[in-house]
Order: sequence, then C-alpha cells, then structure tokens
Amino acid sequence: MRPVRDFTGERALAVHSPELLSRAGIASGADGLPGATLTPARGDGSDNASAQSDPDAAHSEALAEFANDLCAKLAVQAQNLLGGRAPAASAENAELRSGAALEQAMRERMVHFRLDWSGMPRCLISFDCKAALTLTDRIFGGDGKYVDAQASEVPRSTMLAMEKVAVTLARPLPALLDPKGNLATQDAGLQDPQIEGHMKIAKLTAFPRAATCVSWTFTINQDDHDPWPFTISWLESDLKACLAPSGSAQENDALTGGRLGETAAHSCEAVPLELTATLAKMQLPLSRLANLKPGQTLPIPMHREVPLAVAGTTLAHGSIGTLDNQIAVRITRFP
Repeated sequence: MRPVRDFTGERALAVHSPELLSRAGIASGADGLPGATLTPARGDGSDNASAQSDPDAAHSEALAEFANDLCAKLAVQAQNLLGGRAPAASAENAELRSGAALEQAMRERMVHFRLDWSGMPRCLISFDCKAALTLTDRIFGGDGKYVDAQASEVPRSTMLAMEKVAVTLARPLPALLDPKGNLATQDAGLQDPQIEGHMKIAKLTAFPRAATCVSWTFTINQDDHDPWPFTISWLESDLKACLAPSGSAQENDALTGGRLGETAAHSCEAVPLELTATLAKMQLPLSRLANLKPGQTLPIPMHREVPLAVAGTTLAHGSIGTLDNQIAVRITRFP
C-alpha cells in the first residue's frame, strides 16, 4: 500500500518575532525566507557567559562551528573523489525555511538524494543539473567543461554517479554530528547510509512540509575547474539536538530519543500500553452514512505522516510503508 503524497500542510507555519530572530543571528534573506548569519565562534572565551545564558545564541554559535568544520571535511572528501590538488570548500549563510518552501526553492533543474543512517538525523543533498553533469564527466575522465549549462534533467548514469558523490561527501557527518557515539550505533555499516535519489524533491518526502529545515549551500573550488555547488539540508530540530552543548536539556532529549519510559521507574517499564496509529480521518454527511452498502468505496486522504498516540496523547509521528510484506510505520520525528 502506497500513501498518496500530493497534499498540503495541515496547519499554518508559526510567524516568529523579529526581535527573537535577531537574538539568534537569523535575518531574512533576499528571497524573503529567513537565513541564519553565521559567525565563527571566538576562541577568547568572551562570549561563553552570554552563550550559556542565551540558548539561541549558543545554537547560532554551534551552527557556525559545525559549518566551518564541515567545510574542512568536505574539501578532503572532494579530493578523495576527484583527485588532483586539494580543493577549497566554502559555505553560504544558513537558511531556515519550511519543508514546503524548501521543496519550492529546489524543484527545478536539480537532483536530490535522501540519506538515512541508523540512529542519525536524515539529511538531503541536492545538486543542480549542471554540477551533476560536470561531476559525472570528471569522474569518468573528462574535464567537465563541455556540459549543457541549461540542462533541466540528467540521464540514469548521472544519477548513479551522483549517488557515489553524495555518499562520499556525507561520510564525515556521523563524526561531526555525534562525536561521542551516543546517538549512532557503532556497527561498521554506519558510514554507508541508505540513499534514495530523485530529480523531483517532493518524491523523496525527506521532511514534513510544515517543519523548519536548515540548509547550507557549499561550493567546491579546485584548480582551473569550474566551481560546483551543492546544498545539504536537515530538520532544524534534529540538528539542534545533535549540536546541543554537553549536559544540556536538548542533548539529554537527543540521547534518550524522547522514548516513553526512559525516566520512569523500573517497576513501571513492563506496563503494557496501547499505541494507536491513526491512518486517516474523514467526515461524511449523515445522509450518506445512512445509505452505505457493501461494495461501496470511500476515498481516504493519506497524509505524509501519521500520529502515534497513547491514551490520546501524540508521542511521535511516522510514515507508512511496508516491511516484509506487512504494513509498517517508520518513526520520523517526535513532537
């Protein structure tokens, strides 16, 4: 059973106060979407007190440090992939936008790859078609200078080549997001995430449309080759949990995964609770209900996510799919 994917968000996005956004170093970008202005953390310790007293400031500093560290790692990965002299990697300011706005901004002339690790935050890596064709040509021995700059789609061979590129670029992420190994499992397969690619970002359903996402656009420059950009996106809540300072409430929530019963007494852990997954809700007029007959079909609106609740309280959200020929729910996020 495959859920219907073409639907709109169930509720309006929050409108944030400009004063609060300015405290976090977040400003509106040229396109009207909020974009975080990241400034590398200072090493003289002068900002420590303000960062500890202001969670938004601490989060902004953590994002800046993460972007800087990732740039250094991406340059190494790009050299491993393409050879030649060591390239340089740079990052634009982070952008905060809804999942719906992210889909709108990246729906034309791009290829996308959704990467999932066991116990690690999902990310989305996106390339424009020109960069994808250029990198494919270079991987197969060309110089990447004679590709169609206006290409709006790519062949299957390019999608396969870019899968390798995306996985290679993403290899430093587990160590950067989970340096203590608390969130991720320690198996050998952690460095090779599950990956799914598509030219239509909406087909990947990477993030809920109403959720806030954070993205960076990175650019790789190497020798006389044309620079090639790509964008990496996460759910802001996932990234914030991973980058929370040691001992903070956010880190504690991340380490427990928000699971029910982590803080409960051992004597209560064996109490069985009924978990309800609500696949769909619908309304019918009384006249139609009175005339229902066997064989009639009622259309059911399927959402991207279904709520998982205990005694009427929503604990998590998940997406519907199949596992071993059975309907299954994959946990996607916690409230």
